[in-house]
Amino acid sequence: MDPLSIIGYIVGVGGGIAILFSRIPKQTITSYEQLTTALKGRIEALEEQSKVDHQNHLENIKAIADLQGQIKVYKELPLQAMAKAMQDISDVNKVIAKSNEIILKTLKESAITLAKENSEQTTQVVKEQHVEHQTVESETVVTKGK
Repeated sequence: MDPLSIIGYIVGVGGGIAILFSRIPKQTITSYEQLTTALKGRIEALEEQSKVDHQNHLENIKAIADLQGQIKVYKELPLQAMAKAMQDISDVNKVIAKSNEIILKTLKESAITLAKENSEQTTQVVKEQHVEHQTVESETVVTKGK
């Protein structure tokens, strides 16, 4: 073999290797650029989501504080005063019930007295007939002795 051909082969193999190595870094650089762009987009999306989540968190903190204030108000309601008022209402209802019993007793006695007085009165029923052939009943109350 001739030294020039050996040198030609070596240059050919070296050139081929150089071409391969020159393409691989370009592809690698391109891949890294695409990956970097995708990651930057993802980071921006995550930052935006983080801002939204932070805003929601602040709103939730305010809502929790409002609810805690409402709970405090309910805890401070005068429950004992309410119990006393209910007891007072119960006592008033008992007095009203006793009063109603007395009124009912008085009404019964009045009804008995009225019934006795009415037993002394007589009732006379007179039937009359009209031209239209209708019967009408009327009552006449006659009082004896009074």
